[in-house]
Amino acid sequence: MNKLIVNNCQLDENQQKAVEDNTHNILVIAGAGAGKTLTILGKVKYLKEVLNYKDQEILCISYTNETTKELQKKLRDLNCTSPVKTFHKLAMDILKVNDAEIMIAEDNYLEKIIDTFLCESIHKLPYLKKIFLKHFKCKFVSILTKKRYEKTLLKQKSYFIKEFSHLIHRFKTQGKTTKDLKNILFNTKEERSSLIIFYAIYLYYETSLNVNFLYDFNDLIIASTQKIEQMNSTYKYVIVDEYQDISLIRNSLLQALIYKTKAKLMVVGDDWQSIYAFSGSSIDVFLNFSKNYFNVSTYTINNTYRNCQQLINAAGYFIMKNSNQISKMLKSTKSINKPFKIVFYKNKTQDFIKLLKLVSSHGNCLVLGRNNFDIYRYLDRQQINKDNYIIIENKVVARFLTIHKSKGLESNNVILINLESNLYGFPNLKKCSKLSKIILNIDDKQNLLEERRLFYVALTRSKNNVYFYLNKYNISSFIKELMYDYPKLFERISISDNKTNYKVKK
Repeated sequence: MNKLIVNNCQLDENQQKAVEDNTHNILVIAGAGAGKTLTILGKVKYLKEVLNYKDQEILCISYTNETTKELQKKLRDLNCTSPVKTFHKLAMDILKVNDAEIMIAEDNYLEKIIDTFLCESIHKLPYLKKIFLKHFKCKFVSILTKKRYEKTLLKQKSYFIKEFSHLIHRFKTQGKTTKDLKNILFNTKEERSSLIIFYAIYLYYETSLNVNFLYDFNDLIIASTQKIEQMNSTYKYVIVDEYQDISLIRNSLLQALIYKTKAKLMVVGDDWQSIYAFSGSSIDVFLNFSKNYFNVSTYTINNTYRNCQQLINAAGYFIMKNSNQISKMLKSTKSINKPFKIVFYKNKTQDFIKLLKLVSSHGNCLVLGRNNFDIYRYLDRQQINKDNYIIIENKVVARFLTIHKSKGLESNNVILINLESNLYGFPNLKKCSKLSKIILNIDDKQNLLEERRLFYVALTRSKNNVYFYLNKYNISSFIKELMYDYPKLFERISISDNKTNYKVKK
């Protein structure tokens, strides 16, 4: 076949091979900026124009409403009307087979249920109230006055609700059930009071969903997997984007869909960019694709069209210090001798504004932080608008995003903030709770592996330079490591001096 051209872009050799392969199941490992979306579009075009698939025989699955809309638009540009769905939309379509009304619990329903349990229902259960106080290591647990309980609850409730709702969500994304929880409870001697409280709240939440005929998002996936045999489908080819972010229950739905339809499957993703464990994704699903599916062909698209070679060499060496990452040799035709810029500040806010003006004067700029609140350590709230654009002297100069939200985006230059060594710095040093280790079978090492992948994502958002805005007396361990491994790629910039002649590469 001649070289495939999609939206005026010609596929490279590796993309073309993945597109032309008609093996039953295909894994495409895509490096950062290597054109995975172009490969997906190329596959759809090839299926239609060469293999004569009809639009409705091809299903594309992406992860968010935003990414599905973006992919739909690009398909329309190819004169293609193939459906593009999130996993949750796919699940709802399956459950609506019998015209059953699907009622979805509101986003904060779980938090409300936990709050109701703690503030109201628990008073009918003095034994649980006593255990709850013990959970917080409260003194005088035998004094069960409502006033004492409410005083303790007032101090702890917000944190407690956040922690337990997160645990319940991740517990369900792993496909675990009440039976699994009973086994944990009966076979674990540690954290007994916490486990009992968790078990009680989990049952209370599940009961509330059932009596109100509600599904949460995890229930949608689980229930649709169980009812997929009732689905009438025309799908003959399924394409899944961002496969590295898939959860265990989503993968079960995908496997059931493939078994039901006998469709061929192509999944596209990058294990180096797996950064959503907190919302249930499991990198092991991506790594074990060849074990979970038969007759698999694997391709790596490794020509990056975003980053310079020096940056991807350093970022690749950095990420491969993780265990169980797939080795890739990414290639670029771009070259920048010193893509990493060190900026030590004297005045955190004033120097940051100077840096923003300097960098943004040479093209678009992203400011990236580890946490939502990071930017407010450097700027006042009135300098950030509702869309997180940074306003300096009535002019938009950059946009702030968390690194998680920046995934899939790119910018001429990137400024990284909160590169400090502390609990909420980068890497985040917050430890897993004992309860989460028991219920979810995770540990602090896994968290650090993901922090490393998150840093890789941050580095690879930039087409040109990455600016590390630093407190020189408290530098992140990741920055120290990168400077030690690749000292020749760093350039120090003095931003405190208004006379600086430093020029930013466009």
